Amino acid sequence: MAETRKWSEPLDAPQAETNLPGWLGKQLNTQRPWLLAHADDGVIWGKIGANGLITSHQLVPQLSPLLRLVTLQQLFLFGADDEVRLWRDEDGWLACRISDGGGAEAFDEAQILWGDKVVRDFTAEGFTHVREEKQGGMDHVVPLKVTNAELKARQLRLCVRHFIDYDEQTGESRIALSRLTGVEIK
Repeated sequence: MAETRKWSEPLDAPQAETNLPGWLGKQLNTQRPWLLAHADDGVIWGKIGANGLITSHQLVPQLSPLLRLVTLQQLFLFGADDEVRLWRDEDGWLACRISDGGGAEAFDEAQILWGDKVVRDFTAEGFTHVREEKQGGMDHVVPLKVTNAELKARQLRLCVRHFIDYDEQTGESRIALSRLTGVEIK
């Protein structure tokens, strides 16, 4: 089977809380504008703005936790061209950059995100606090400008690219690796 190394390359990862802001500053850019982080205490969305990184915690701190290495499980910085991924294993923090390449076959998928009602609009920052009323009020603050009219006709989606690998002996295919490519309403 082909190895996922043709799509990913290792990166240095921050190993201390004080290193996280500088590491994020080096990784975020206009080609990789979105952040999605899963932490012990919740989900954090972010995006690069005119003044640097804006997170959902800055807008709705009671709903979205502070981005801290001590509670972080995994973090994705992503855009159309590539993704930088940070995760923890038993030995510490690891990071890699995943990009299209190596002649890999791939397909895109749009995964539906929660949100059927706008709770609050943060137009200046480019975020919207949305709630999934049909599921008992699940909330998050997405890094998109969204209206109630749009949510009636469309759905929030997380765009994912899956890379396919083939077993040369059996001919079976599998998804070898996936990466985030964007956030949209469609």
